[in-house]
Amino acid sequence: MDKAETIAELRRDSTLLPDYLQTHRELLVATASTYTNLLAEDCVQVATLKAINKFNSFRGSSETQLVGWLCRIVINECLSKLRLKANQIQPLSSFDGADSNVDTPSRNIRVKEALDRFRNEGI
Repeated sequence: MDKAETIAELRRDSTLLPDYLQTHRELLVATASTYTNLLAEDCVQVATLKAINKFNSFRGSSETQLVGWLCRIVINECLSKLRLKANQIQPLSSFDGADSNVDTPSRNIRVKEALDRFRNEGI
C-alpha cells in the first residue's frame, strides 16, 4: 500500500487494520517499554484491541497521524496499568523502615516460630 493510500484503504476495509498494526508492533512495544518493560507486550496487546475497536473514531488523514494515534493509545494503556499497579497493596517489606534491621530469611524464621508457638500453645 502506498503511504498516501494507506488511511483511505484502511477506512474502506478495516479488516486490514490488524495486519497494519502488526507492521508497527516493534515501534509500539518500544514505546510501551519506555514506560514499563514488564508490561510492554500486555499494553501493546490491549492497545491493539482498543485501536481496532475505536478505529472509526480516528480522524487523521496521514499515516504519521495514524502511527501517532496508535502510540498515544499504547502510552495511555501503559499509564493506566502503572496507575493500577501503584494502587495495589504492597507487602510490608517493600516499605522503607519495615523491620529493615531483619533480613528476609530471619524474619521468615521468626514468623514460622511464632506460628508454631501459636499452634502448640493454643493462643
